Amino acid sequence: CVKYEDMKSCNIGSSLESANKIMIELDVSQVPVFEKNDVDRKICVGMITDKIITKYVGLDVSDVKIDKEMLGIPPPKVDVKTPIRSLKRTLDYFDSVLVEKDGDLVGILTRFDLMRTLGEII
Repeated sequence: CVKYEDMKSCNIGSSLESANKIMIELDVSQVPVFEKNDVDRKICVGMITDKIITKYVGLDVSDVKIDKEMLGIPPPKVDVKTPIRSLKRTLDYFDSVLVEKDGDLVGILTRFDLMRTLGEII
């Protein structure tokens, strides 16, 4: 699980170019996009994906800002105590899950993280 403070993400209004740079730097296909809610808490409003970004190949994206309409759906949320078996089933349908503890976001978990866990067990 990538801890929240180590998680690379974007905000609504960030440049599409910055999301692209993050994906290239980390060799990932998607990045969570956050927005502050009315109690100044950041919430995930969707995912910016490589599929979305490739729609802009060949165009000048220096002024393109991320907005909700261009995003994929946000990943589901699970509690930090969710059993691995349940996480595996969730990751059969989603590329990632957001991990919460006491209602606060603490990280993101991907299929790759589960593969890494399997490698540690073997």
